[in-house]
Amino acid sequence: MSPFLVEKAIVSNIGEVKCTKKLRCGDLLVEVQSRKQSQQIVTGMLENVCSFTVSPHASLNSSKGVITCGELLNVPTEEVLKELQGQGVSYVRRISIRRDGQLLNTKHLYDKTTHIWSVRTLCRRCIASLNYP
Repeated sequence: MSPFLVEKAIVSNIGEVKCTKKLRCGDLLVEVQSRKQSQQIVTGMLENVCSFTVSPHASLNSSKGVITCGELLNVPTEEVLKELQGQGVSYVRRISIRRDGQLLNTKHLYDKTTHIWSVRTLCRRCIASLNYP
């Protein structure tokens, strides 16, 4: 399909978008300017032009980081994940170190979030240092 036709269809149906890129895998990445535009794409405003499926990009909509909080040292990772899911945390793994042949837990937790800068636990703010993929 012609890229000009696709661009014209996007602009005429949902308006001017921030960015449109073709990925190496052949998928089309459309970055929209507003929530209204994303809802229009999801509801199928372009169905009359071409067939497509809409899905969020796996790594662009998330970030990875480390939560450092001494109070979470003895808390199971399942409980940490359950309590922090409301703040956008989707995955938690405890960072361990090997000392004298023993595997020891640290106060650091690896997390995958949707762009948060800090998380609230136990009425205290813990800094989440982020690494963008």
